[in-house]
Amino acid sequence: MKRLLLLIVFSCTAVAAEPVVRYGHTFGSSMMPTFNGAQAIKEIYVPFGDVRKGDIVVYWDWLRQIRVCHRVVRRLRNNAWLAKGDNPNTNPAPDDMPVTKFNYLFVAVPCDEFAKP
Repeated sequence: MKRLLLLIVFSCTAVAAEPVVRYGHTFGSSMMPTFNGAQAIKEIYVPFGDVRKGDIVVYWDWLRQIRVCHRVVRRLRNNAWLAKGDNPNTNPAPDDMPVTKFNYLFVAVPCDEFAKP
């Protein structure tokens, strides 16, 4: 019984070490010209503490009840980030909702929707 338990714990640890990658898409114009209106993206889980200024993140906006894909532009004192869309016409100021460890989901990078590794 002890061997079986050790094997299960080891297996879970090995799986957790693999990066979590999902595929999705953007819509809207807030990230133009970086992403077009219907851009395929790769969502890669990066620990919140490893997010850096300039990263494009996907986070949950509690107020609007939607996922948002914007670039982090400034770190706040409480270890949160301000994010902003790249399009200055639709997003002249940072988002109202800060990105925190509680609403952060993924880092996003553009990808060819048919080229999955």
